[in-house]
Amino acid sequence: MNLKNDPTTIDLAELLMPLNDNASDHVTWVDFDGEVHVSKTSVIKENAKFWYETLAAGNGYVGPQAANDQEYLEKELGCLARDWSKDAEGFLDF
Repeated sequence: MNLKNDPTTIDLAELLMPLNDNASDHVTWVDFDGEVHVSKTSVIKENAKFWYETLAAGNGYVGPQAANDQEYLEKELGCLARDWSKDAEGFLDF
């Protein structure tokens, strides 16, 4: 999912759906090209433009539960779009 391409909540749901919420903590981060990533916390790459606080395992922030929560998807997508549009960098709060 790339923020340059006007993504939708469906795009975000597709990104979150295959992830295992119980496997580990995750972090949502965006690279300098606008690509959104959700990775295990130890996998943030050097090319991270900005990232958010850790999504603790077992709380439904990734995986099917998150992908089916329209309110959560709208909130997260709104934060991503806002922070991308203001050219944010580094660690950010949702």
